[in-house]
Amino acid sequence: VYKGEDTTFQISGLQTNTEYRFRVCACRRCQDLSQELTGPFSPSAIFTLRRKESPPASELRTAELAKMRSMMPSDEQFAALILVGFASLSIFIAFVLQYFIMK
Repeated sequence: VYKGEDTTFQISGLQTNTEYRFRVCACRRCQDLSQELTGPFSPSAIFTLRRKESPPASELRTAELAKMRSMMPSDEQFAALILVGFASLSIFIAFVLQYFIMK
């Protein structure tokens, strides 16, 4: 875990073909230096350090799974999708009710 004033950080000692997850958050130090304000953590980013040689078939499946996970929507995107779905359903139900009641 890195904590400091730099805006970049380089990590070393990672193993090849191992999945790592990283999250970041912003911290702000108050003027009196006795308190620190932290923001929310970012969504996890999946990172895998690859070897130069071709991996075995079992590792290819792992890479495909990692790629599929990265294509999955974030929690915020999924919540927005649900909201749009419910709004569309509500509009459709209102249209059907108005059509049959106004007839």
